[in-house]
Amino acid sequence: MAVLFLDICNFSARPNNTFDEQKATMRAFTIFFAEMIRTIEDYEGTVEKNTGDGLMAYFEDTGYDTNGCTRAVAAAMSLFSVHQNIIAPTLAAEGLAPINFRIGIDCGQVTVAEVGANRGFHGVVAIGITANIASKILAVAKMNQIVIGDWVRFFLPESWHTHIKPHTPASGFLHWPAGVEAPYAYYLLDAQWTLPG
Repeated sequence: MAVLFLDICNFSARPNNTFDEQKATMRAFTIFFAEMIRTIEDYEGTVEKNTGDGLMAYFEDTGYDTNGCTRAVAAAMSLFSVHQNIIAPTLAAEGLAPINFRIGIDCGQVTVAEVGANRGFHGVVAIGITANIASKILAVAKMNQIVIGDWVRFFLPESWHTHIKPHTPASGFLHWPAGVEAPYAYYLLDAQWTLPG
């Protein structure tokens, strides 16, 4: 499956001291995350958790022509399109501070399981190096960027490769599977959906 991390940029800089400031932040987040989650689900993605200023979602492989990587990257581009055309104008119309975000995606073998106490807190988690790498890839992404791992690039349609550029500097982790002693490459996806007309 492909694992997607989304992070709101400069969240800690948002004013949240007073009740009115906190109320404004919650209103903006309600608008933002409602659209983000709906869009991810439109691409058959599963939102595993909301981290406060971001979220994690995964896209399982469902067949050769509908692999999780293609759907995850298409969803990521749609998230930015939805933000530009729906969320940003809505926030501006309500006088709310804009939201900017970044996305990191990687893919590989992941175990999804429910953990926690039987009668207390419990939740679904994705376990595996893929989630860790996706998180590290997110850390190198800048505002309004989509950064993908080498395995994601490998599984994308060939026609999409013209929109993929190597990201530098090199990552600080080695390529997997074990035995490949080369830095794991990651790439900037320089593409977006355009609306007709």
